[in-house]
Amino acid sequence: ASNIQINSTKLRKFYNHVKKIEVSGLEEADVEKILKRELNKFLAVLLYDVGREERNQEQLKKLAEGMKKVVDVVKQKNGVEIKKAYNLFTDFFEALVAYHRYYEAINNSKSR
Repeated sequence: ASNIQINSTKLRKFYNHVKKIEVSGLEEADVEKILKRELNKFLAVLLYDVGREERNQEQLKKLAEGMKKVVDVVKQKNGVEIKKAYNLFTDFFEALVAYHRYYEAINNSKSR
């Protein structure tokens, strides 16, 4: 965490994409279909950004590889379990954004 290369705006953009997926009030079969489709869109956006990035491509690539593994686990779930897995994923992602912000602030104060 001491060598943070991904800016918080970009990380937040990815988090917001995942967080905006809305499935409350839908039938179980629809929830599964929508979550899988939207998580695929999230991966597409993430991988597109990896391809566009010039400065910190390696760090972003590592993030994308890790996120793809987690998303693949979520997408393997069915029925009620996929929604539980999705909620755990969003909680994890939120914590990741928070820790990133914290360590980014520490690094910025050390470099002054």
